[in-house]
Amino acid sequence: MIQHGVPIEELTPISISLLKVGQSLPYDLYNARGKFISAKDYIFKNEMEISMMSQSKPMRLKTDEDFKTQLRNDTELKEVNKATGSIEQTDTSLEYGGGELLTVAAREHDFSDYKANRDNAVRNGTKVSVVALINQLIATFPKLHKAFYDDSSTVLGILKTMETKLFRIIEQDKDAAIGLIHISEIKSQAEHCVFSAILAGTYSKTIGYPDRFVRLVVTSAFCMNLGAIELHEELNSKDTKLCDDLISKIRKHSEESVALTATAGIKHPTIINAILHHHERPDGEGYPAGLRSEEIPDEALIIGIVDTYLAMIGPRAYRNKVEPKEALKRVLFEGHKYDNDFYTTFIKAIGVYPAGTFHELNSGEIVVVIRRDPKHATKPEICTLINAAGEQVSELETILLSSSNQTIKKPHPGGRGLHIPPEVLWD
Repeated sequence: MIQHGVPIEELTPISISLLKVGQSLPYDLYNARGKFISAKDYIFKNEMEISMMSQSKPMRLKTDEDFKTQLRNDTELKEVNKATGSIEQTDTSLEYGGGELLTVAAREHDFSDYKANRDNAVRNGTKVSVVALINQLIATFPKLHKAFYDDSSTVLGILKTMETKLFRIIEQDKDAAIGLIHISEIKSQAEHCVFSAILAGTYSKTIGYPDRFVRLVVTSAFCMNLGAIELHEELNSKDTKLCDDLISKIRKHSEESVALTATAGIKHPTIINAILHHHERPDGEGYPAGLRSEEIPDEALIIGIVDTYLAMIGPRAYRNKVEPKEALKRVLFEGHKYDNDFYTTFIKAIGVYPAGTFHELNSGEIVVVIRRDPKHATKPEICTLINAAGEQVSELETILLSSSNQTIKKPHPGGRGLHIPPEVLWD
């Protein structure tokens, strides 16, 4: 039977005495059903948090204790660092079991690193645009896919590089990243998976998950369809109703992706759960296990929501694409239907009027959203493309909608057809 969490036999209860205000967790925690509930290094802020965590009967992976007892003092830790060399070359934190040893030697991923890198780059004149970084990720994706089949020993290194670049993108300008996603046609699996990773990372951070968990979700998004790339490309070009045989293949692709990632030693339960169950739905109509509501791991819900959203707004030969506003309405409906905050938080993550979406103002002007205004959820920063007379503007200028007397009237469905280069809108 397919497990929807970490198998219980691989977990063991923890001592509640380990949970202390101001101290970090020594390992990831799971509840009595094997569902991820808190990440390693999380620091409890008050006794209420500890009380709530205690009620969930927290457990840890048995293998965590195995590797903890191997590092008894700083001398041994230094020996591990010396023996393993650069983390860029040897990081195996996507594995679980012995591989977790190296995560002790490596400092946890932190978004603040990229803020410092960004500030230094600006000062030195070496800042790379978000658009360029995303294009680099898209170009790297086929290499990742090929590595799984040709040389799986290089997979973790490629994923580490992609993850680092993605975190840099989100820190540098997440609205620019969201904007590029919305003005793109999303025709390839490389685009779909990279865009899914960007949205999943932004979404997880908005929910409030620690960076360690965000990292695992991002990796899951990169890998979620790797076992069936050719199948997905076929789907994108198919202009007739899907036959039963093709539907059957679709329902197996998440299991095939899990099997493929395992060949590279990726066994972390959060990644496995996210990939395996990202097509599960709260009503039990999803696949492969037909899980319902609380049975679905959080990481799978996150990946599932961004995957579904991108599938709706991207063109498919067998159906029309959905405008982002309508797609967000459907996401919101799902949230109300199942009383699930995960769905409504997605809208908070990308904005009521996401960057890169096109709209008509009450004046008749056609504009594109550049980024959100943190003070006004429904009045973003915009750039006019077509003036009230129906003429293309000679010079692009951005304004805050809140500083004008204009309001957004309705979505403009032909915005992508204007073929505005993203580099013009976001540096």
